[in-house]
Amino acid sequence: MPFNIEETTKKYIQHINQLNEKLIEYSKKIEFKEIILNSPFNLELPENVGKLENCIYFIQLNNIKNSDAETICEHITNLKTEDKTTKYPRVNGNIGNGLNNILYIGKSKGKLQSRFNSHLKPTPKGTYGLHLENWHEQFKHIEFKLYYASVDLCEEDKDTDILEILESGLHLQVKPLLGRSGH
Repeated sequence: MPFNIEETTKKYIQHINQLNEKLIEYSKKIEFKEIILNSPFNLELPENVGKLENCIYFIQLNNIKNSDAETICEHITNLKTEDKTTKYPRVNGNIGNGLNNILYIGKSKGKLQSRFNSHLKPTPKGTYGLHLENWHEQFKHIEFKLYYASVDLCEEDKDTDILEILESGLHLQVKPLLGRSGH
């Protein structure tokens, strides 16, 4: 056999342990900032925010009721059934206890404005995103907030899974209405 699976597994576990140590150090430095999105559907982020790279972010819904969260989830489920070509996010629903007002959690290795546009503006149907341009009309009464944090990755960590793992940890804890972990 050309590979010793026991040895490769041990090396991979060492790699994961080193990555875990880095993740803990990065997580200690993360500070979220917020922007209220009074009109999220035609929004340009402030230039200094839009240019940020290596970010994790989440979108919070304010002034909502349980019925709003349920209605959004039902609406996205229906859109996914009607339009199989547009890549809408996974519907998680209102998981957990009480009202969940976190709509979505994501990451952006490139410019945050570019990723944000894929959620809020008309984008190719094959791009995974919220595609709010297709469903926002009935939810205009909801205030959206964007929370974002730029992660100051050292050069050797830019091509690693650090952002994805930070996003997945946040996703596991918060359980947003839409989106999947580990993508």
